[in-house]
Amino acid sequence: MANLITLRLNGPFEVLGPDGVPLRDLSKRGQALLAYIACQPGMAASRSVLMELLWSDRSREQASASLRQELSRLRRSLPEDVLMADRSAVRLSGDHTRILPDESASVLEGFDIASHGFEEWLRNARHRKLDRLHEERLAQAAKAIESGDADAAQAAAQAALEADAASEQAMQMLLRAAAQGGDRSAALARLRRFESFLSEELNIAVLPETKALANALRQES
Repeated sequence: MANLITLRLNGPFEVLGPDGVPLRDLSKRGQALLAYIACQPGMAASRSVLMELLWSDRSREQASASLRQELSRLRRSLPEDVLMADRSAVRLSGDHTRILPDESASVLEGFDIASHGFEEWLRNARHRKLDRLHEERLAQAAKAIESGDADAAQAAAQAALEADAASEQAMQMLLRAAAQGGDRSAALARLRRFESFLSEELNIAVLPETKALANALRQES
């Protein structure tokens, strides 16, 4: 499609034109505006929300003018029919906008902008994604253990720990996978790092159930 754009929201943010070449002439706030809208239901956001998100340090009149100017710049840079706006909302065309599939990379990795509202939204978006990845990997690990695939269970449990370094449930899943036939030495080494993290960062100890699983694994080794 001649007026299709592609957005990469996971990892470093990119806007790819119809030819697949990144669009380099977008301002930081223009990029932030596109990223935020792309993450919203229906790829639409109200003008008032965008003003508060990106220009909260300005008066309403100034923020409104800044939003109009940014939309004008974006329309000049983007293919026709991609970005639409009326008096109340701004939206991306679902027919002309493609979002690259979700990946394990952080949302808008390395993206930085001097806007408290956007920084708070981005921080929450990253946390929500990590929570989702954690739950998905735990489900994968449980399914793999049930089917007897210890290696897959151990890999999924490890990924769950990467999403949530304090997940006792993921650590227990990793130990169960090792007991089922996975890499026991790797699981016990990961447990030591887990214990250190809980002690040094959170000032807590692992749960008794986790200790019991680890002791049973050591006895079998």
